[in-house]
Amino acid sequence: MICEQCGTENPPGALFCQKCGRQFEVQQEVPASVYSQQHKLFRCANDKVLGGVCSGLAVYSNLDVSLVRLLAILLFFASGTSLFIAYIIAWIIIPEAECIGE
Repeated sequence: MICEQCGTENPPGALFCQKCGRQFEVQQEVPASVYSQQHKLFRCANDKVLGGVCSGLAVYSNLDVSLVRLLAILLFFASGTSLFIAYIIAWIIIPEAECIGE
């Protein structure tokens, strides 16, 4: 950690600069495992109507589940069977997991 005031390199996790005594801002680090779990795409097992694809997309993109489902229905009618085939493929290849914080 390098002090912005005097440029001295300090050991990682130091609270104060060893040379000038300036206090460093404490930054909480998010563990990599938590970050990677939050940003993976899953089908939601605990909030599904058909396969959980729409609810998983809603959690992944931080949108309302009802909005994603409504968009999927509207796109289904607009695109014909291509969205239905894409939904079935997503249902097969996207892993299922318990979604938290819907």
